[in-house]
Amino acid sequence: MTTHRDEEIGALLALIVHDLRNPAAAISANASFLGDVLGKIDDADAREAFDDVKSALSDLVLGLEQVSAIAQWLSGRAPALASDGDVLAPLRALHAKYPHVVLECSATPPVAARCGNGVARVVEILLANSAQHARSSPAKVVVRRDGARIAVEVCDGGAALAPEYREAAFTLAGQQRIKGELGGRYGRVAGLLVVRLFADAMGATVEADGTDGAAVFRLWLDAVE
Repeated sequence: MTTHRDEEIGALLALIVHDLRNPAAAISANASFLGDVLGKIDDADAREAFDDVKSALSDLVLGLEQVSAIAQWLSGRAPALASDGDVLAPLRALHAKYPHVVLECSATPPVAARCGNGVARVVEILLANSAQHARSSPAKVVVRRDGARIAVEVCDGGAALAPEYREAAFTLAGQQRIKGELGGRYGRVAGLLVVRLFADAMGATVEADGTDGAAVFRLWLDAVE
């Protein structure tokens, strides 16, 4: 069997993502047009079908971004992030996209080292995980200060990641282990692995916590005074 280097696999994945982004963008543009048209039609079934298309398209675009992050990692490159920044500003922008999610902040000022746009990316992936595993429970994002660190927590009412999976879930090998397992909370397109890749790029750590009915994913960032 031929063995390929990680760099080659990463480059191939990056090429595939590049090729798929164009049709995804075309679908998105046409979906916006169709949304305007359907807005003038009094057909509940058509609107429901269109909402399903929009949701699937959002999942596809997020999945492509996650594959892109994995491709960078396999190629030996960390995800491109900005420098120190306000943690709350990108989360407020994300909240506009997910208005049903509660956003709480008790950190003043919530400025973290090397967070760039990585915090919003991590939180969006974790919100997708909540939608996948806790559909009947609205998620909540909490930002708080704890000494020299800032915690960003994504909480929901689903089953918590089981203790025996809390380390493996953020690793490459662990994706196969948690897939389909009760308490595994596998995120589509290796979501929890990508969360860890972004955390590493920010010099941050990510952990799973909580109990069933009060699940928590927590990102720890270094605060900037």
